[in-house]
Amino acid sequence: MLSWVASRGGNPYPPSTAWIGGHAMNSLRDKQGRTASPYPSNQSGKRYCPDCKDFLPFTEFYKDSRTSDGLTRKCRTHHAQGSYKARKKNPQHATRDSRYEYNRGRLLAKYGLTAESFDQLLATQGGICPICQTSDPKGKGWVIDHDHSCCSTKTRKTCGKCVRGILCSNCNTALGKFQDDPEILQRAISYL
Repeated sequence: MLSWVASRGGNPYPPSTAWIGGHAMNSLRDKQGRTASPYPSNQSGKRYCPDCKDFLPFTEFYKDSRTSDGLTRKCRTHHAQGSYKARKKNPQHATRDSRYEYNRGRLLAKYGLTAESFDQLLATQGGICPICQTSDPKGKGWVIDHDHSCCSTKTRKTCGKCVRGILCSNCNTALGKFQDDPEILQRAISYL
């Protein structure tokens, strides 16, 4: 057993840890409001996995922007096992349709739209992509196009005023590749 765990009588949690519903909850948060890890980190590029009960290299953990150190609490193996158990416990949340609805809701919220306003915007376009004129978008389906000079894509929400329309994913990708620059698009037209 590790010496720091043994010094706490086998308890790997710091003394400030509160126990809520059988789970260790550390009340510490960083400046961005992310929960600080209750597990100590090793200065030699390793992190503690509570399931393995050992320090593992940072490469053995998934990235997670919600935590203060940017890594998941459990190693990749145990994180995957937890995800598998969660999918088995709640199979209705693991379906493709439920993930689609969840992601669609997050996307609409990011651009300040509701499902009704999205449908209304698509209807004003005649139910088609304004660039390629398709009514059946393949791949990722309909995507929301916005003016990148107005709001940064790195922010969690946009102002909502920068939404230009709804495109199929292929046309949206093409505009992004052309950097939303009319001069580059004009040169591409001349080239063709």
